[in-house]
Amino acid sequence: MMDKKIVLLLATVFGCMVSSTYEQAFPMFRNVDGLTIAVTCDDGTTPQIYPASMIKCTASSEYDRNFPCQRALSGPWERNFYRGWASKRQGAGAWIYLSFKDSIVVQMLRIIQRFMSYNSARTLSIEYDDGTTEEVELSVIGSVDWNEKRLDRYIPTKSMNITIKRIYPTLVPTNAGFKAIQIVACKNK
Repeated sequence: MMDKKIVLLLATVFGCMVSSTYEQAFPMFRNVDGLTIAVTCDDGTTPQIYPASMIKCTASSEYDRNFPCQRALSGPWERNFYRGWASKRQGAGAWIYLSFKDSIVVQMLRIIQRFMSYNSARTLSIEYDDGTTEEVELSVIGSVDWNEKRLDRYIPTKSMNITIKRIYPTLVPTNAGFKAIQIVACKNK
């Protein structure tokens, strides 16, 4: 593993966000009037992955006790079928509600879909605690990689409700859900 100081230095120089384990850096840029600039929080710091230990969740349903919603927040993903949250015979309409310990400004939503592609969500609706919503499209099917979606709303929130609006076409009954969810955010002052 790379030394933490070196990773932090590289992240600062290249305008990246560093995960809480300091093992990987994620580029955090946005386009403003044609210029690409590094994303920073209001206090000048870089957005960080909000700790799973500070998130409580509930879900529309859970397939069984092996697939509770908290498993989607439980850290690094694995190519393991029994990892993550699975709904019980739900596709479109399945939801997971995330409640944060602190008020945060969400910058990015990172999601890994469930292992089987027929359980993959296509469109999500994200509702914040003030009732505003936004939709995001997920392009990575199955659990091969992260879907990283920059969010448009930069207003403090204490919760998010993520609802699956559309799933990828399937002939098999679906148990939609997510293998992993990470919230990249700034602390609200």
